[in-house]
Amino acid sequence: MKKITLLAMLLMAGLSHGQTTFEASRDYAKLQNVTYDPTVQNKLYAATNGNHIVVSTDNGANWNLLYSHPTTDFLNDLKLTPDNASLTFSTRDQIYIYSLATSAITHTFPIPQSGVDGAGPSYINSYDLYDGIGDTMVVDTGFSMGFSSQSKIFYTKDAGVTWSEIYYTVDHDNVFINDVAISPNNSDKIFLARGNGDTDVDGGLWTSVDDGQNWTEQLDGITLDAIAFNPTDANDMMIGSSIGFGIHPEKLYRSLDNGTNWNEIAMGWTDETLNNITKIVFNPANDNQIMVLEENEIVRTNDGGTTWESIVYPVGLSMDYYYGINASYNPFNGNQVAVTTDLYPQFFDNTAETLTQIEAPFFNIISTSIAKYSGDVHLYYGGQGGR
Repeated sequence: MKKITLLAMLLMAGLSHGQTTFEASRDYAKLQNVTYDPTVQNKLYAATNGNHIVVSTDNGANWNLLYSHPTTDFLNDLKLTPDNASLTFSTRDQIYIYSLATSAITHTFPIPQSGVDGAGPSYINSYDLYDGIGDTMVVDTGFSMGFSSQSKIFYTKDAGVTWSEIYYTVDHDNVFINDVAISPNNSDKIFLARGNGDTDVDGGLWTSVDDGQNWTEQLDGITLDAIAFNPTDANDMMIGSSIGFGIHPEKLYRSLDNGTNWNEIAMGWTDETLNNITKIVFNPANDNQIMVLEENEIVRTNDGGTTWESIVYPVGLSMDYYYGINASYNPFNGNQVAVTTDLYPQFFDNTAETLTQIEAPFFNIISTSIAKYSGDVHLYYGGQGGR
């Protein structure tokens, strides 16, 4: 069997995983968007810090290469499609759907360009699919204008054959969008979580019920990011505040009528540098279980939100958790949650409130070198910031 280094693997994406072994240490895994398969027990998917999707069939004990993208673009925002039949992800300028049944890319959607004279190529900031094949989508795109950046939001109901521009930062106080979503029970209803701008206007949740033609604003003045819907009841949704640079305290909101009315969830947040909510996840198999990820906290409820508990991980003191990115409940064991962080991927034990590192030989390598020491040849490589 041909052995290659992890760096070589990144350069030779065309090799099948049957031809490849991995030389990197398993102690420093850097996996993105670790996600449980909704129907197959102990099966997990994740993206590497490169152009690969990897899979585990033994609940994270071992990992194998599932898909290699033909370019070196990073695979961003890996997640299940709404019908749970496929994985979807984005590269810099395209959205893809990977079928779990056929183990192949079934749909590819190039994003529209800005149409602004002198602008650089557009890239994807965030996106959301209403269905499993991408007929209805909303995508937040960014592009450069000289030394500054601008953003446009586009929406399609014909699988990208035509795109409608529904938001342009220049027309809205230069306020950028942090997250976009389509209501799971209404393809005409779009949510935009607004962040910061370069004027005195910031934040707000913008909602449209007519495909983005008209907008209403709620939660004005609050910069927002993570949006989540209860998989069993789309009228039940949550949204969290983003980095506000001190213009507002950290806030978590819940709506039981698909965003018509919002109530703040009282929470004693622990002050840290950014104080932003990064991800909100309902357990699809038990909607009484909800997890909220934050810069230095994991907040969870096991009783549908009647009570909330916060587990705090002091920044600089904990090597377990820093800046949660994604969470995925084990569909066969609701007390186990795969948590992706900006440090290491972890399993969260909902009963013991403990984290156990997920090990895998995948992380980004900046440089490699070969040297002879004591008569033996050694490969040296660095990853995870030198850790």
